[in-house]
Amino acid sequence: MPRSIGCLLLLLVIVLVSACSPGATATPTHAPTPTRTPAPTRTPTATPAPTPTRTSTPAPTATPTIVLPSQCPQGCTTHVQGCDIKANISDTGEKIYHLPSNQSYSRTVVSPDKGERWFCNEIEAKAMGWRPSER
Repeated sequence: MPRSIGCLLLLLVIVLVSACSPGATATPTHAPTPTRTPAPTRTPTATPAPTPTRTSTPAPTATPTIVLPSQCPQGCTTHVQGCDIKANISDTGEKIYHLPSNQSYSRTVVSPDKGERWFCNEIEAKAMGWRPSER
């Protein structure tokens, strides 16, 4: 018998003997048995609070003045609460009104017998022909 056939037979005998020996298994020893990999554990994380964003504040706009009809739209001959605009007539006959914030307000005296008046708002004073004081 040629030598290569003899080696093959010997190898076959060794394989058969090892397969039939006690404790032997049909599964080859070189192939790993698949195992189940556990799923990763999820650790709860705190959700961060939203970061406040800076927004630009719009520039203030002029608020329209709402003027309600006053008690005496043609001017009051006596001082009425809330009607603090003093309107007097100059020596030259010019009709001038003074706001409480004007420099000359405290010195201005209203004489109704000369046609001078108190007004509740500037719109009514202007409507009646009076102009604002320059001081």
